[in-house]
Amino acid sequence: RIYEKKKRRKTRRKKKKHKRKMDKVTIKNYHKNDKFADKMLELSAEQEKKYVKKVRLCQKSLLEIAKAFKKGEDEYNKGWDENIREEQEDGSVITLHQRDGEDGLKYTKITSHINVPAKDALRWSSDMENIPKFDDYIKNMCIHSDLSGKIPTLSKNEENKRGYGLAKVEIHGVSYVVTGRDFVVVIGFEELDNGICLAPMTSVEHEGLPPTDLVRGNITNHGSIFIPDKDKKGCTVINVNHIDMNGWIPASVMNLITNNIDVCKRMRKSIQSEFK
Repeated sequence: RIYEKKKRRKTRRKKKKHKRKMDKVTIKNYHKNDKFADKMLELSAEQEKKYVKKVRLCQKSLLEIAKAFKKGEDEYNKGWDENIREEQEDGSVITLHQRDGEDGLKYTKITSHINVPAKDALRWSSDMENIPKFDDYIKNMCIHSDLSGKIPTLSKNEENKRGYGLAKVEIHGVSYVVTGRDFVVVIGFEELDNGICLAPMTSVEHEGLPPTDLVRGNITNHGSIFIPDKDKKGCTVINVNHIDMNGWIPASVMNLITNNIDVCKRMRKSIQSEFK
């Protein structure tokens, strides 16, 4: 009985120590070039609870796709329609698959491969200074609250980096008929114990970031997955998009947005150029 009590106390001390160390890893010291608001917003306990729940759902959705990828191509693409398959100059292939979501919106996943380790690819591509280099839809991104210590980590290894933030994202209009949009989201990055890296993004609400003259869009179960190769020298990148742009958008323009692999091609090229 005494041995069991000592064992439980030791386990509790380890957990507290682990949490303290993980909380020191913030979105600020991971991305030194990110843009932060002059006045950071506070979260109520109720908001924090809601954000954790939404991020957990997003993480779960991304991890299910990663798990299916590990089981092989048949399992990975089961229930998805292949719309695009394009061979690249280096012989690798980029594919775009879609399926209908329960909300009636399209889920899109774009799969590619880069000759850069997963952790390096995650760090570079999730840095706000780098995102406009490959994503020309992005007009402005700004973090309004650092949530790194508030979103529970999926990793037990204290060497793994992770961080989360409340951000406002503005995107340009698409052609002259579609005006710009904005989104209030929790964005994050996380290195997992099995080597997989996640960059989840999901919409939330905050009274400090009310709607503006831009149409407020909604993002759910959205993000990037980086799955390391066996030799860990390269990785498969899976970009998952599930966006409700809201407002009226012509079907032709919506198809242009959802069937666009150019952003992923530019991201792939930019990352590989950075780590030559």
